[in-house]
Amino acid sequence: MMSFTIHHIGVATPHHDKTLKGYKLLGAAVIKDLVDDERHVRLSWLKIGENYLEIISPVDDSSPVSRIVKNGVVPYHICFQVDDIGAAIEKLRLQGFLLIEPPSPAVLFDNKKVAFLYS
Repeated sequence: MMSFTIHHIGVATPHHDKTLKGYKLLGAAVIKDLVDDERHVRLSWLKIGENYLEIISPVDDSSPVSRIVKNGVVPYHICFQVDDIGAAIEKLRLQGFLLIEPPSPAVLFDNKKVAFLYS
């Protein structure tokens, strides 16, 4: 049986530094902060307690999150960790999920492959 484990929650924001400051006030520690040139986003990887958050903000209008953050800070995604990304995608597609972005390396996660699906 395939196991889906929550890895982190992604939060999209138009104001990266302001959002980071708010999470730091809650006790979050910044583990990584970088720009993903492929996806045109600034990313911060945070640990708060035993949980992880990814803060995502557009670096320009070509970013996939630029239209999402027009109304402010929003939950953007839930990331699940799986043993076999291909099998997981196929299982979800059979359940009606739509593959938005096929597996590709994610710079924030040491180029491990990630995929985006919509339920």
